[in-house]
Amino acid sequence: MFVRQKDLERLEVPSQRILRLQRSLNDVQLALPEFPPQAATAYLCAVGTGAGVRVVAALHLHASRRLIFYLDDAGAVPRKKAGSLFSGGTQFVESMGFMLGELDFQHLTPADRSALWDSLPLKTGDAGASAGAGGQADLGDEKRRRVLENLGRFLASF
Repeated sequence: MFVRQKDLERLEVPSQRILRLQRSLNDVQLALPEFPPQAATAYLCAVGTGAGVRVVAALHLHASRRLIFYLDDAGAVPRKKAGSLFSGGTQFVESMGFMLGELDFQHLTPADRSALWDSLPLKTGDAGASAGAGGQADLGDEKRRRVLENLGRFLASF
């Protein structure tokens, strides 16, 4: 189960500790307590810790320019159990209407990983920053565009 972390404003971890990263392919209109209804982008990441792996879900609320973080209540788990926990995170985020896309973060060079991670609002806590503000973040936007095009073709074939 994922629990909101009201005191968490950003993920202050180096890109080397991010083991897996997904971003929503679509924005969803959400109505969360304490915030007006608005479009949001979702992120899901696995973070390596000294005790294992934590899975973090984050919502970037566009109009409020805020990040809302959810942590799994299982705490840090061994790497061999992280896959099932990540799957639970995917279900949690997708239950809100998001479609997640893999950013293939683990396959990027260390420099590209750092550039992408530094461009995301998750690390900086600056929810006003654009994830597509240039650099390697555009790789994810291009992948998002291709997936949506292919999804459209797939759905049109029925």
